[in-house]
Amino acid sequence: MKDHRMMKTTGTTGGAPHSDTPAEHRCAGASARAVDEAPKTVKTVDQTEAAPMVAAPTKPGLSRYLWNAVHHFRTINRHKREVMKNCFRVGLYKQGLLHDLSKYSWAEFKTGVKYYQGYRSPNTAERLETGLCEAWLHHKGRNKHHFEYWVDYDTKKKATMVGCRMPYRYVAEMFCDRVAASKVYKGADYDDSCPWEYFQPCKDSPLLEPETRREITELLWMLKTEGEEKTFAYLKKEIARRRREKDHF
Repeated sequence: MKDHRMMKTTGTTGGAPHSDTPAEHRCAGASARAVDEAPKTVKTVDQTEAAPMVAAPTKPGLSRYLWNAVHHFRTINRHKREVMKNCFRVGLYKQGLLHDLSKYSWAEFKTGVKYYQGYRSPNTAERLETGLCEAWLHHKGRNKHHFEYWVDYDTKKKATMVGCRMPYRYVAEMFCDRVAASKVYKGADYDDSCPWEYFQPCKDSPLLEPETRREITELLWMLKTEGEEKTFAYLKKEIARRRREKDHF
């Protein structure tokens, strides 16, 4: 985990990460505004330090698609490992294991094979070229840690879509997802303010239910101002309390 847009490039640093990754996905308008010219040589943070910088094949074809597939696979693997560590840290073992498995389905993975660029989400590239991203539509409908999953018709306003409140365990997973995506795509430039900055383009979305907005904002602000240790310790206790008391868990 929402669709990861912070990628290191030669002479270029991307904007917000995509977790789609939750954030990649998360605000099509924001991602479109963040488009930069693609560099000719890309070094992604999922490569080992010992690996030499390798330029992507410049022409479409089998070699380019294989290169894209390998690098996209490395990126989603590293992201999943980071989310798993975060979820295990707060007691969400099942969610950590199952997080973002749909990214390995062909419905989602094929977008990475075709559109992987290394400095922005392949979902963004597909969306800009075709007007929509089928991988993201598939992803957000199967992963409950994205607030876009929790959208339904408003019972008070006819033909209006509205965000519904997320169970707290998925708010917690969304937090873990955003922290992991920021670390993967920011690399050495990561600090505890990055997930907060990543959240800003989407914080006022009408699809983000007010109580859910308050809960995720609290966690991201605590991370930024008080650090990782205190925030994860607080989240672990809050998850345990809500599970025990059945408080919208």
